Amino acid sequence: LRQMWGINDEEKSSVVNGDGIYSSSRVYSVGNFDSGLSSVTYPRTFKHTLGKHAEQFSGYDQHDSQELAIYLLDALHEDTNRVTKKPYIEKPEQGEDESDQVAAEKAWGIHLQREDSRILEHFMGQIKSKLECPKEGCGRVSTTFDPCMYLSVPIPGAMDKEMKVTFFPLHPNLTPVVLTVRINKTATIAAAKKKIAELATEAYNFDENELLEDNIQMGDIWSEEIYAFYGDDHEVDRIRETDTTHAYQLRTKASIMEELNAYEEVQKKLSSPNKFPTNPTTQNSTLDPTSRAELDENDQWQNVLQGFLKQPMSLYQYTNVKRSTHEQRLEFYGKLLRFIRKCSDCQEVKSSDADMEEYDEEEKKSQSPRPLSPVEAVAADSGLSLEEACQTSTSFKNINKPHDLQVFEYCTSKYLAFINHANSPKKEWNEDGIIIQIVFKKNCSALKSRSSWKTVAAPLIMRISPTLTVFGLRQELGCRINNAIHIDVNEPGNASPEMFIMKQMALS
Repeated sequence: LRQMWGINDEEKSSVVNGDGIYSSSRVYSVGNFDSGLSSVTYPRTFKHTLGKHAEQFSGYDQHDSQELAIYLLDALHEDTNRVTKKPYIEKPEQGEDESDQVAAEKAWGIHLQREDSRILEHFMGQIKSKLECPKEGCGRVSTTFDPCMYLSVPIPGAMDKEMKVTFFPLHPNLTPVVLTVRINKTATIAAAKKKIAELATEAYNFDENELLEDNIQMGDIWSEEIYAFYGDDHEVDRIRETDTTHAYQLRTKASIMEELNAYEEVQKKLSSPNKFPTNPTTQNSTLDPTSRAELDENDQWQNVLQGFLKQPMSLYQYTNVKRSTHEQRLEFYGKLLRFIRKCSDCQEVKSSDADMEEYDEEEKKSQSPRPLSPVEAVAADSGLSLEEACQTSTSFKNINKPHDLQVFEYCTSKYLAFINHANSPKKEWNEDGIIIQIVFKKNCSALKSRSSWKTVAAPLIMRISPTLTVFGLRQELGCRINNAIHIDVNEPGNASPEMFIMKQMALS
């Protein structure tokens, strides 16, 4: 540095400037290259001397240039600092009515009382720092001007990544389009999907919010198949320039939920009881809505039904799937129906023989009816009252009025619904749907070996409902690939292109 800056050996002594402040042991002056000194400087001596003072730079290993510059400037600044005794000075803050120029000059003057060198004059500046208290209602703001010798700034475009993504729309009449996505390398796949949604919306003139990032699935394609699915938390930088990336528009989660709700409603209707007498005086539908609501609330019908049983604890067994079998629950249900039939012959109730005959025929087909006991037979033939029918029953009680029979019958219908629900398989649906991959292969040889099947088209990624049948999947696939296959609908037997495609596809 002495050679570059033209420093003579006799200038090494300490001097006192006019302000009475000692300079360092070396005085650096502006080099005069016209004085006969060589304009070529060999850095060997400088490199060797630097390595003696900073061991991390010794040898011939690679080092970061910014790290070297920071160390060199800091070392030269400290070595050439004209201030030998540094006073303690509190860092000032900008006043409310103080301009940036005045506050900056004030902070710089205070800084010069502690730091003053040739390095500072050429390589140091100021940055404005503004801090605001995040506490609600505080509003405290602190603005300071801090000295800065080096500032790291990003090179424009150095952190951006540009990649080609083939987007496949959901509508079968829209063709795929190649999108150029420019995004930060540190971004996630979720941010990339949001950018893809914006570009695809512009390319296809979609309505606002018609395509959201939640309804896009990205994947890495290799040999015409999905090699890997990209999750939302994956980084974009994992996608290489040589990778083939596809993005697929999926069905919305809301549409999947609608299908699940519709499916469950159908299942409820199929499991509802429908084997009761239709006589208005005994049908459970004649029960007033208020009573129905009270029985439905918190399964109150179970407590009411227990009140009609002479052995109330037996209902606990028949409503516990772990303590009774399906056949035992059906047997108890048949006992409830036989008692309803018995009560329909009582004096207070008008019975409907036609409806009971329908039930008798179904009961005969399913199982042999239990013969009535002598006491029940006498009660059935004599036309007793409801109270007398209960007295002669070995299982039931407290049915003294037609309204009691209506409540009893409604509780029986609820018990049948419980049986159907307990016997139906428990399924935990994935409410967000299932994301699957569809690969199209064709047998390209007369041989029926696995190697003879070749992939003939780009794969598809679809979000389907958990309740979708194989027929429904065929139908959806036929609709999706209809625009890519030319079908002559005029040929005999081709009712529609979708139906023709469905007949040609074998799913495995």
